[in-house]
Amino acid sequence: TYFTRTEDGALAVISSISRDHTALRGETLTEIATHKAGIMRPGKLALTPERQAPEALEALSAAADRIGARLETVPGDTPQQENLALATRASQEILGVDLPDFSLALWPARFELLEPRDSKRRQRRVLVDSAHNGDSAYKLFQHCRKHTDATWTLVFGCGQEKEGLDDMII
Repeated sequence: TYFTRTEDGALAVISSISRDHTALRGETLTEIATHKAGIMRPGKLALTPERQAPEALEALSAAADRIGARLETVPGDTPQQENLALATRASQEILGVDLPDFSLALWPARFELLEPRDSKRRQRRVLVDSAHNGDSAYKLFQHCRKHTDATWTLVFGCGQEKEGLDDMII
């Protein structure tokens, strides 16, 4: 979730909502979305992915109506595409410009494929991603399954109190 102040007002950008930091924001997606909707401002634009979980999107819509903000959804098939679409739309709104093509951009720790340094040795490629809760880990697994038939070994670490831990182990 991001909040950008401009000279003439504010723009709220609320990225994909999942169960994370529940001690601060609530247990349900509705509670978390309602908490994050606090960055919306009357008469100002609020952006969120169109693939937002239905209960989160419903809570954001209700909050936008209550606050008087204009909620707009942006498309994207993957979390990375959603974030790019949010950034592009925000830059159009704030700066009046389109972002350049990010197809060659490096996104450290976001589906970053590390190639072996020594091609003569049989080393495995390593995929690094900062998926840090059950929802983002699940989306990462689904993306891997959809775009490759490779066998994956997953190594990750998190505290046992982490939200969505069951979704991380499949």
